[in-house]
Amino acid sequence: MARRSSIFSDISKLPWPVGVILAALCYPAAIYIKSYFAADTITAGFGIAATKVWPLFSALFLIAAFVSFMHNRNKAAIFKSHRSIEKIRNLSWLQFEQFVGSYFKDQGYMVIETPAGPDGGVDLVLRKDGKKTYVQCKHWKTYKVGVDKVRELLGAMTAGGADHGVLGSED
Repeated sequence: MARRSSIFSDISKLPWPVGVILAALCYPAAIYIKSYFAADTITAGFGIAATKVWPLFSALFLIAAFVSFMHNRNKAAIFKSHRSIEKIRNLSWLQFEQFVGSYFKDQGYMVIETPAGPDGGVDLVLRKDGKKTYVQCKHWKTYKVGVDKVRELLGAMTAGGADHGVLGSED
């Protein structure tokens, strides 16, 4: 069963500029909510509460943007420092997935990482030029990727409506 994620971890996986924009929109949203509920004396308290809690939401979005920025910065550093095959072989499976994701980001793709755990044959979802590509990474040092993994990726592509699929292996 896949791990459940928190709202914060989901927000911090967004590109960091999105977090900054959401933080900036908190104040105008609070003012709108206050004016919307101000006409009714029963719900006016909700509007006042919105103007009191907007700094908390704004701070949450800014912290998530910072976490996203640092996470992407660390992944880029791994990508730049692991250009030889021996260094790539010494990466953990998670670092290998991040390495592959960083490569595709450098190629102009928008990269979405699937949550850790059972992923249904998809580690990364790439988007570019209106096309969706599924990527399955196999960082195995002892044996080759078998045909069953190719079939699993094809099944995921068919079910998810992907245009392309990539099965990445370090060998």
